[in-house]
Amino acid sequence: MVNHFGSKIGLYLAGPAERFAPTVRAERSVAVPGDVESIVRTVVKDYERTGEGTWRLLALAERMPELLPIIEDGHRFHRDWVETVFAAAIASRPHEQDRFGDLLVVVLNVGTWRSLRREQGLSREATVDYLVTLVNALLR
Repeated sequence: MVNHFGSKIGLYLAGPAERFAPTVRAERSVAVPGDVESIVRTVVKDYERTGEGTWRLLALAERMPELLPIIEDGHRFHRDWVETVFAAAIASRPHEQDRFGDLLVVVLNVGTWRSLRREQGLSREATVDYLVTLVNALLR
C-alpha cells in the first residue's frame, strides 16, 4: 500500500480525498439554496457525523504541515458551498459580497458548530435554532 501512495502520509491523505469528500459533497447537495433552515440543517447533519474528526484534523495539521492540503481543500469546499447556497443573498450585496460571504462562512463553520454543541452544551435542535438565528440576522 505504501508503495502505491508513496508514503504513510500519502496513504492517509488519500482517505479523505477518495472516501470522505464525496460523501460530504453528496450530503451537502440536498440543501435548498436560499432556504436558511434547509441549509443549516444540512450543515449540522454533516457536522454531527464529521465535526469532531474535522476538529481533530485541524488540530493535528498545526503540527503536521503535510495535512494542510486537506485543510485547504476543506476550506475551499465549504466556502464554495456557502457561496452556492447563498448565491442570491450574496449577489444582492454588490458592495460587500466578500465580507458578507466571509461572515456566512464563519457562522456555518465547524468551529461555530463545535462551540455551540460541545462548549455551550446545546442540543442538536438548539444548535440548529441558534445558527438559523445567526444567519437570519446576517440576511437582514
